[in-house]
Amino acid sequence: MSDSILFDNIYNTTIRIEEIESLSPETQGKNSTVFIGKDLQMGKKFLIKKINIKNLRKSTSDIFEEAKILANSMHRNIMPLQYSSYDEEYIYMAIPYFKNGSLNEYINKFTTNQKMIEYCLDFLSGLAHAHILGILHLDIKPSNIVIDDSDRALLTDFGQSHILGDDESVAFTKPIYLRNFTPNILVKKEVCVDDDIYQVGLMIYRIFNDFYYQDSLNDLEKIVNQDQFIKYIIERKFPNNNFMPNVPNKIRSIIKKCLGRANDSYNSVIEVMNDLSRVDKQLHVGYEYHKESQTIKWRKLTETAIINIEIDLNSNNVIAKRENIASGNIRNVTKLNKSFKSRKDAFEAIKSHLEE
Repeated sequence: MSDSILFDNIYNTTIRIEEIESLSPETQGKNSTVFIGKDLQMGKKFLIKKINIKNLRKSTSDIFEEAKILANSMHRNIMPLQYSSYDEEYIYMAIPYFKNGSLNEYINKFTTNQKMIEYCLDFLSGLAHAHILGILHLDIKPSNIVIDDSDRALLTDFGQSHILGDDESVAFTKPIYLRNFTPNILVKKEVCVDDDIYQVGLMIYRIFNDFYYQDSLNDLEKIVNQDQFIKYIIERKFPNNNFMPNVPNKIRSIIKKCLGRANDSYNSVIEVMNDLSRVDKQLHVGYEYHKESQTIKWRKLTETAIINIEIDLNSNNVIAKRENIASGNIRNVTKLNKSFKSRKDAFEAIKSHLEE
């Protein structure tokens, strides 16, 4: 065996990744794709982010900027970076693969509000750490919150992040989806901590209230003019101000405050976390939306009973039953078990019962 062949076999560092599974469009960025891949040299599964170098150079002079941010912002609730490499066309960032996926898989089917609050506190802890380091995330959405194997939420994807340094704001330079724009970016063309807080409000709205988030998007699809959409964001009319019965009043207030619809505002992510920690109503309420059958189910657990409520969104017919935990006896909840004149009337009645 010649020395050159031996050298190639030992030191060849050409990246060798086999794509095992593509992920949903929601996980894809403007300049990148994400897939489950197997590193053939390590024999291990990773979540691989593949970034187009050509497009990336339009927004940064450092093609490893995101990798450096992840490597230098280690925290329990920030996704760790395993390694980063590149070839002539792409950068490859390998991060741990967790079978639980992202929060995107939970927003229309979760066991309790309390569990979703715990996930929020997790990712907000990671975001607060990033802010201490002078890093703005600026792409906060359910698909960028990953649930690890210990059932904790991790903040990931710093591809749109900006570094503040000693300044309170910096010029906005990177492209993001229009629906994730903030009023401040659209008006001032700069970013600050307030923009992450705004996106946190949008994120919490989606986690607990995705039904109305999608409803807001459907309404805006009727607006062909992009300028009108921008106007809605600047005027803080997107998303709409409707809430599902399962959303506690304190969480509604937090969302409005983050989105700039309240008389006062948050100065830091820690303040948002403090208010989330104080939510004490409807903690044991679960939610499940079935788009195909156009039905929504709620499940409330009390010390003595399990309450199941289901609504047919086409007829506004509600079926509600109460099961006694001790005896197993099931009875109808009379004031809810009927057809309502409107969805609004049905939701108000259901909300009152979930608050009891």
